Amino acid sequence: MQKGMRITNAPKTISEDCLKLELDKNILLLHACEEPINKMFRFMTDKCLFLVTDASGIILKIWTKKKIKQLGIIKGMSFAEEDCGTNAIAMALKLKVQLYMMPEYNYSDFFKKVYCFAAPIFANEKDLCGCFAVMAVELPIKMQLMAIAELLLYRISKEIAQPATAMEEQKECVNLKDNHKQILKLLASGLSDKLIAAEIKRSINTVRYHKRVIFEKLNAVNSMEAVMKSIKYKLISIEDINN
Repeated sequence: MQKGMRITNAPKTISEDCLKLELDKNILLLHACEEPINKMFRFMTDKCLFLVTDASGIILKIWTKKKIKQLGIIKGMSFAEEDCGTNAIAMALKLKVQLYMMPEYNYSDFFKKVYCFAAPIFANEKDLCGCFAVMAVELPIKMQLMAIAELLLYRISKEIAQPATAMEEQKECVNLKDNHKQILKLLASGLSDKLIAAEIKRSINTVRYHKRVIFEKLNAVNSMEAVMKSIKYKLISIEDINN
């Protein structure tokens, strides 16, 4: 492998405020990752982790178990080559290909025991939106785990790349009223039923009734899923929240 950029310090981490902005910008990516990874990760060993980054290499979410937490990998950490040295995630994003990197090829002492399989995530065939990675400590990643990772990547990409026409059809089927959209925006801002009732000057029972209608129309089981689907269908936007 060609000689890479070496970093001796721990990787840089962005501030909490910057991380919140990144999470907001990538809410659809995270929504696409949540269900398939949650279902698969519970069967994984305690010496591996899954993570998802944005297109620049910032960690958005980590799926991990106790024994690997000693690595110190946290949300908001940057895997960009200039912040972390040459590593699998930085190279996967840069070259737009899947790759597997053994510890000796990581140009950072922080990852000297880490094996990593990384794969870019595309919103379509051209638009890079993030990276999915599997990391294992001290033990090489088995072929079966790489196959699982590729299956997860396929499911994530399929969810993100849903055709615009299908999205519009789903949006038309939902047909939320303005007061429902208002309640969704308030739910997205983290308000309780009581505070929403005060904000829209209606009773709590009225708010709960409208929430049931919203959940039914969006086929959602809770407020978080309803908010994510409404953003996905462009019924509300991230900019609407807290405004």
